[in-house]
Amino acid sequence: MEDDKIKDLFGNFNPGLSDEFQFMKRLERSMDAVEIVRRQNLAMRHRSRKALCIAAIAGFAAGIIFALFMPVLWTWIQSISINIPHVATDIVSANYRVIGWTLLAAFSIVISLNTYDIVMSHSAVDHLKDK
Repeated sequence: MEDDKIKDLFGNFNPGLSDEFQFMKRLERSMDAVEIVRRQNLAMRHRSRKALCIAAIAGFAAGIIFALFMPVLWTWIQSISINIPHVATDIVSANYRVIGWTLLAAFSIVISLNTYDIVMSHSAVDHLKDK
């Protein structure tokens, strides 16, 4: 019963065909839009790779700089452990190297991510100025 209703509904459907000129114009507009999106994606990929390289260099440099100051950081962590309760002091003094390397990694990651965001936002502004 429902199949007959669906067949009747589509049986009366007879869409009008547009002329060839309108079809070609619409096709060309669509192709131009696809080309614009392709170019924008290519430019975005280029900006993203550039930002990734700069962020990696910044994170690596921050890691090296923080690693040079690691002995100072270990001394600082051990001096902090004097001012906290005895149980926590034992934990901190036993694991001060792990805490130091964890802080170093965290700072390097934060610097890398912020550098990536800054470079991407700066390149987006430059991209908008070019247009």
